[in-house]
Amino acid sequence: MGGFSKFPKLLLSLLPTLNNSATKILVRNDDTGEVEYIDKSTINGTVTEVTGVSGEITVDAGTTTPLIGIDPAYTASKQDTLTEENLGEFMDLELATKLTPGLTDTLLARDILTGNAVEVTVGSVVGLANAYADSKVQDSISDGTIDKAPSQNAVFDALALKANANSVVYSKLMSINSSITGTTSEVFVGSILIPANTMSVGHRMEIKMALSKLGAVSNNFNPAIYISPTGGGISGEKIMTGRIATTAKFSVNSRNLEIKSGSIRALNFTTPIVTDEAELPTANFQTTATPINYTIDNYLNIVSACNLSTETSVIEYVSVNIFR
Repeated sequence: MGGFSKFPKLLLSLLPTLNNSATKILVRNDDTGEVEYIDKSTINGTVTEVTGVSGEITVDAGTTTPLIGIDPAYTASKQDTLTEENLGEFMDLELATKLTPGLTDTLLARDILTGNAVEVTVGSVVGLANAYADSKVQDSISDGTIDKAPSQNAVFDALALKANANSVVYSKLMSINSSITGTTSEVFVGSILIPANTMSVGHRMEIKMALSKLGAVSNNFNPAIYISPTGGGISGEKIMTGRIATTAKFSVNSRNLEIKSGSIRALNFTTPIVTDEAELPTANFQTTATPINYTIDNYLNIVSACNLSTETSVIEYVSVNIFR
């Protein structure tokens, strides 16, 4: 510090400089300039002025009640060496000049095996963090898994496939416009594909068939639908027989079918019925006799026929919806 010149100067009539005795003090006589011991009980004085050192020590109100401090410029000039005293300022400076550390920058870490401090790169820490995070995320959602989180992609797919109580898993509308005149035997008019794995136990199939009749209107018109693993012809087991009333010109038939394990159950496969939602005098529920494999493609084969040679029967369209 260059001697005592760095400290405030106290101007007294007698300036104490060294306590060398229990009763006396070594002082400098301002009048003679000589150093001498005097009894400290004879020393009386008042601080009249305190002066600082330019650029180092500051003094405010330097009379009888001075406030002494250290010049900030002087403090800043002494920050070349990291000490306990200047650690806080050093850290503030480092953070101010480098807000985002790079992958090659180093960090001080603690080795959990040895307990020793080690220097590691930011990149290695980031790599470990990413690896840990990746191990905790999977691109799927599984019931019973409690130690992994699903990815955003898995959540998105799950929400897109979310099964509401009445959600449609398959829908198909086939415009047929078949016109059969005078043919009283069944005639194939079209097939609707039910893709593999579309039907599942507990699902419900809804079929609607729009019918019209031209010419004579004195007889019923009874189209039908078969289910089969083969499309393009009359094959499989009948699951619906439609009906248009004797004097009617147009009708929309509907049927609800329950998908069971390997079979389909519905009302009156072979009895002509307009809709199973109407009150019927009798109810005859039937179940398909031939096992149905839902893991392969299946077809709804649609047939039409006339009751009289003088009439024309038309199947306008057939729609199929499968619900969960």
